[in-house]
Amino acid sequence: SNSASPRLQPFPSWSFQEVGDCSSLQNVQALEIDPDGFLWVADSGTIEELREFGEPDTKCPPKLVIFDIKKRELVSEFEFSRDLLRPASILTDIVIDPRGNKTAYISAVNDFDASIIVYKNETKSAIKVEGLPRVKPTSVIVNGTEVPLKLNKLSLALSVWQDTLYFNPSWEEMLYSIKVQDLQSDVSSFIKPIGSLQGLSYALILDSKQNLYYTILEKNSLGKWNTSRRFEDFSRIITEDNSFLQFPSSFAFDASENLWVLSNRFQTYLNGDVNLEVPNFRLIRAYTRSNSYMYAPQPASSAKSIASTACVVILLVLIALR
Repeated sequence: SNSASPRLQPFPSWSFQEVGDCSSLQNVQALEIDPDGFLWVADSGTIEELREFGEPDTKCPPKLVIFDIKKRELVSEFEFSRDLLRPASILTDIVIDPRGNKTAYISAVNDFDASIIVYKNETKSAIKVEGLPRVKPTSVIVNGTEVPLKLNKLSLALSVWQDTLYFNPSWEEMLYSIKVQDLQSDVSSFIKPIGSLQGLSYALILDSKQNLYYTILEKNSLGKWNTSRRFEDFSRIITEDNSFLQFPSSFAFDASENLWVLSNRFQTYLNGDVNLEVPNFRLIRAYTRSNSYMYAPQPASSAKSIASTACVVILLVLIALR
């Protein structure tokens, strides 16, 4: 779209945007809205992580903050302890399992390793999952220019009804998966490699029909794969644009079955040649006939299993009453 840029407003208010005030939001790179209208915000706390000289500012702790969107109010806040996250770790992505009391899966990356934090909303507790691919120094070529990827990311995508978490480290082309029940402590023996994304990626998302969308930085493009089919046969590039899709970095679905993509020309920042005379941030929308992964319908097999279990329970009750 060539429409004028929208006027942006701080959420929930300016008072939550004070840099250096640890009661405010400091460094947010990952957020998600659940079906009940709650905004989950992963705040790294660390600021100035890309400064050229000196260490990042780690005065403020990392935390998970939940807001009520309609009321624009803070609902809860959970601070991550140092045994869960190393200093200067960046929280890079978040996905939500909306079932029951909800569970959040949050990726964290530092200069040495990557991990996944599993947060249980019911118990207000979190565990750290390790054993993921080690962080490696990486460069990326965007529009013919090679730049060091100074801010790595572990992208996540959740299949609620497959109980599977897909993930991709920005320093590798490989897409991986792991069953959510295996997300306990060291998971190195449970990780399953799926296939190459044909380039380095910086974002993943699943829709309600089990389609996985992913970005490909070197090709200024987006890819798609239906996770119910073989990756090698059914993963493909669906669009390329050398102007609008320079460094596509995040996805989101809205309530009207649209997929939104944010591109930000981040490679120009990494290379120190940002041009303020041209648009650097773009929001791109496409109609997909599908919703967020959190609205995925229950598979028939699961529904039959639940129905069978219910029949057994009813039968046992009837026998007990005889």
